[in-house]
Amino acid sequence: MQSTTTQHTTPRQLRGNYAKLLCLNCRARKIKCVLPDHVTIEPSPHPQSRESSCARCIAQGLDCVVDRAILGRPSAKRTRTEPGVEQDEPRQMQDDVEPTGDDVVEFVLLDVRTEVEAIEQRSRKDKVKSKPSKHEIFSALLDPAHLFASLVARDTDFGRVAFIQDDRTEEAINPLAVVDAELAESLDVRLVWQRHHLPQTAYLCRLRRELLEGAQDMRYRTVSLVLFAILCLSALDVPTSVVCNQPPRTRVKLERFVFQNLPSLLFDLPAHPHMLDILEMAHSYNPLLFVTQKKAAPSALGGRLHFTLAMQVVRRLNFVDSISALSSATGAAFSESDLPAIQRLTLNSLRWCKWLMFDVATDGFLKKPVAERNPLFAEVTSAVDVITAVLEKHPMPPSYVTLYCHLRWAVQQTKASVDAQHGWRDLEALDTVIVTHEREMENLEEQTFRFLDRALTSYS
Repeated sequence: MQSTTTQHTTPRQLRGNYAKLLCLNCRARKIKCVLPDHVTIEPSPHPQSRESSCARCIAQGLDCVVDRAILGRPSAKRTRTEPGVEQDEPRQMQDDVEPTGDDVVEFVLLDVRTEVEAIEQRSRKDKVKSKPSKHEIFSALLDPAHLFASLVARDTDFGRVAFIQDDRTEEAINPLAVVDAELAESLDVRLVWQRHHLPQTAYLCRLRRELLEGAQDMRYRTVSLVLFAILCLSALDVPTSVVCNQPPRTRVKLERFVFQNLPSLLFDLPAHPHMLDILEMAHSYNPLLFVTQKKAAPSALGGRLHFTLAMQVVRRLNFVDSISALSSATGAAFSESDLPAIQRLTLNSLRWCKWLMFDVATDGFLKKPVAERNPLFAEVTSAVDVITAVLEKHPMPPSYVTLYCHLRWAVQQTKASVDAQHGWRDLEALDTVIVTHEREMENLEEQTFRFLDRALTSYS
């Protein structure tokens, strides 16, 4: 008996009307914007009141700027395939689930299937995130650090281990036995550039002599030895025409000592200035210092490890108290014998402000609510004003002036970015921001030359 099969087809339901208004935060996240329906809301370049803000902006304390929605969306076109021809599986679409910025960066930099699977496992609400689109990848590459990392990640020599696997298991040799006094003196000459941009950089000869005499506290002897080895490695990387006698495999022995002793310092972070010196050298000249595998090398360029550890050290060293102490010393009676103490407080204040600005710049400062941005920026601005008053009154080394100018430039750039963000819809407001920023940068240039001229006169 022939059976008949009845197919029941369910008519496709019509979707609701598109929203005519949505806020910029929800548009950027590509999620549904739930605006209140009991009040009348008009598009405006200014943030809405709390009663007129959407649910997400209220929950996260964000400025809710409402704009008109771009209505309409092209429907997905269905293409008929010929019999026997397989059709590519369409990209899976989900509502309110989009890859985050970190997910896109990981996919771009590492470009391996295992990372995509890890992203899928970490997706919220047990929903699978799709592979980042070309537009999302392009947006991730707009960041300079991510762009550079994506390029060097394809270099076969990038992130390679500098010594062979068998050398890691050998016993580490004290770097003081590897680098003698004569070699330390010749390597000191090569650290001129590092010492100019990092004024606190220790001299190898002096640091070696202190370690041999036992002047260092035994609790912090390891961190001083690691710093000595890192400075020697940085000096060996500087090309020079001066030939110095090096013991066989000097670099390998120094790298082995750093490799075996540095992890213990990272897990038990010592509150010592030399630990901060190690982090500053790693951030500025050797970002792969903490990397042991090539796969992790690209992430080290855009990572936050240096900033996080450095902020822990400067807080434990109480560098923030140097600002108030420096302010008090500026208003008190001054004598020539007080100048070294004032210079030390100035350097500590500069280092505090430097890492605070680094932390601000890498922590999505411009995306934070105004209530969180204002205290941070006010703290940095007040500290820079105190340092400016000290530089106006007392002579400082040229390296201090250079560090101050870099810091002052970063503060002014951040201030201009915040002002431009507030007035980005008003051309007159943007013009005022640009003119003011140009005038402040010209004043900074004039002030820099004045400070440098006095420093060169005092230290010539």
